Order: sequence, then C-alpha cells, then structure tokens
Amino acid sequence: MPRLKELLETLTRWQLVPLAPLVVPLLFPERVPVALVALALLGLPALWILSRLGRGAFVPATPLDLPWLILLLVCLGALLLTASPELALPQVQKILVAVALYYGAVNTLSGEARLTWAGIAILVATLAIAGVGLAGMGPGGALGGRPMGLITPFWNPAGFNPNIVGGTLAVMMPLTLAYAWGTRGWRRLPLLAALLFEGGALFLTQSRGAMLGFVAGTACVALARDRRWGLVLATISVVGIAGLLIYPGPALDFVTAGGAGVVNSAQGRLELWSRALAMMGDFPFTGVGMGSFGRALWLLYPLATVGPDTVLDHAHNLFLQAGTDYGLPGLVAWLAQMALLLWMGAGAVRHARGGGLWPLAAGLLGGLVAYLVHGLTDSFTYYAKGHTVVWACLSVIAPLWLVLGSRAQGSIESRAQVAASAVGAV
Repeated sequence: MPRLKELLETLTRWQLVPLAPLVVPLLFPERVPVALVALALLGLPALWILSRLGRGAFVPATPLDLPWLILLLVCLGALLLTASPELALPQVQKILVAVALYYGAVNTLSGEARLTWAGIAILVATLAIAGVGLAGMGPGGALGGRPMGLITPFWNPAGFNPNIVGGTLAVMMPLTLAYAWGTRGWRRLPLLAALLFEGGALFLTQSRGAMLGFVAGTACVALARDRRWGLVLATISVVGIAGLLIYPGPALDFVTAGGAGVVNSAQGRLELWSRALAMMGDFPFTGVGMGSFGRALWLLYPLATVGPDTVLDHAHNLFLQAGTDYGLPGLVAWLAQMALLLWMGAGAVRHARGGGLWPLAAGLLGGLVAYLVHGLTDSFTYYAKGHTVVWACLSVIAPLWLVLGSRAQGSIESRAQVAASAVGAV
C-alpha cells in the first residue's frame, strides 16, 4: 500500500502528462468515436479521484476554487435545463477541460524549475502558432486566404480563422516580449526575432481587437518592468479615452473592421450587443443556454440589418457572452475568476521582481490583460480550441503565485529567525 500511495502521489505531481491525451478527444469530438469522448470525460474526474487517494485532496486549494465550483454547477444546470443538449455539451466540455488544465498546472508546476520549463514551452508554442496560423490562415486576413496552401486544418478546410489566430497570439505574445525585455546579451536576439515574426503574423490577421489587446498587454509588461512607465501609460490612456468619448463611432469602426458582415462595423456590433443585453435581462439566472446564443438571437431578438441566414454564434464580446451563456450567477463567478487571476498575477510579478521568473510572471499578466481588452470587442474563446489554449497559459499564473508566495514567505520567516537570533545574542 505505501508503494501504491507513492505511485499515486507521483501521478498527481505529473498530472498534466496523463491529462494531455484526455484533452485531445474533447477538442475534436466530431472527429473521434463517441466512446472515446465518453472515456475522456470519465478520465477527468478519475484523475481527481486518484489525486484524492494519493494526496488526500481532489484538487489543491487555490483562490479560484469557489468560482470554479459555481461554474461547474452552472454547467450541470445548463445540461439539465437546455432544450438543445447538442449545443450545450461542447461548451460544457470546454469548461471541464479548462478546470482540468488549471488544477493540472497547479499540481504539476510545483517548483521553480518546472515553471521555467513551462515558460519555455509557451514561448515555443507561441512561435509555432504564429507559423502554423500564418501558413494556414483562411479568408479575412491581410493575405485573403492561405498563402501557398501550405496547411489545411483537418477540422476546417477553409483555413484558420484570422480572428482566432490573432486573439491567441495577443494572449501569448506578451510572454515573448517579457522574456526579450528581461534577457541580456546574445540570448535576447532570438527572442527579438521571434517577437518580430509573431508580430508580423498578428498584423496579417488584421484582427484590430487582437492588436489592441496586445498593445494593452505590452503596456502591462512595461509597467511591471518599471513603474515609471505609469505616467506615460496614464497619459496615453486619458488621450485614448477622450478620443473614444468624442468620436465613439470611428474608434469602434477601427477596432471591429477587417472583414465583411454585420458585426464588422460600429452600428452592427452595437446592435448585436444590445441583443445580448436584452437576453441577459430576460434570462438573468440561467442565460439563454450554453451554445444557444445564435439560435436565441434569431428566434427572439432578430437583428434589423441582416436576415437569419447570417451565422452569428456568439456576442462578439467576452463579458456579454459569459452573461448570455451562464446567466448572472455564472457571470459573477467568471468575473471573480478574472479578478483573482489579475490579483495573483500582480502578486507574482511583485514577488518575482529581480529574479529569473520575472519574465514569466510579467508575460502571463500581460497576456491576461490582453485577453480581457480584446474581449471587449470579440469572443474568440467561444470556440473550444481557442479557450483551451488561453487557459493552458493563464492556468500557469496560479502555481507561479503559489511558488513565489511560498518562497517570499520563507524568506520573511528566515529574516525573522535571523533577527530573533541577533536579539538573543545581545
């Protein structure tokens, strides 16, 4: 029995390893047998049960425990109440994968060495996404289609959606920037080259919301590097807000432009948002159902500018999408998640200042800010694949905060012991 317990503890310490093959069927449920999807769904709670047997707890304690619990209860209610389970189930699977990634990261990334490797993995993944996304980009970007037809995604013959590629890069690129900023000597050169390539890919997506998000993430990294940037950033923010208040239409048109369709103009986007607000007002506790935004839109809240043949799966606003999917209880839990992640990210930056983990802390915080700013004008994580990539990155904030906080607490206790010894000697 002691050997079995040791084996279970080891499995929990490396929980991301068995989790990886479980995530794949849930990302591509339409491409694998239903039995494989069912096994993957059963495998997620199985990992938590094994953690309970090995470490005495289903999941490690973190500040996000209560918000996650509320969201899981919301998902359960959505499955029980929905009239369209085929629409709700993929969205519920998306949340389950995010929960598993979050606690898998907390269990696995339990030391500074592992966190360092996690940062390197995200750097490599960002460069890969920029290259693959650029090679397989579908209509809507600056190139208007796949350059030379190098890559055709098996789940989407039309190519990668430029807005999803852009949004994903906006979340991940602040990490490359932070590592380039925090590295000295010749090691900075490949990081700068990677950042230049990723920036070119982001520009070619023509996703202005993603570009705005990356600018916000860059500002966050700069502020984390040196607080004196605060005055410059505050001045730019005041000028930007004043321009938005004086000329809201042109500003929103600039951010939302980049393709055909009702939502790629200020008038169309505002009309869509008004319908999302109406849904939240009419269904405050349950929302319209996870995955049911498009169906509810045309049945109950039709748009005036286009007909029902226009496909609009989501609200093109991260916050409104959470409200229409989850209802107000779920929206409050989701907002609590974001607020707690910002708090933990800021704490990690403070504890990491001057150390080797500073680029990881600053980059992840910048990525979270980019995600939220981009979310004001789009909701690319409505799709399971984009949501999974984002949470794979944001989940690292929790173990980073825990490890750095523990190190800082240990340093404080050590200094207190030294001081006590000095007083005793006197």
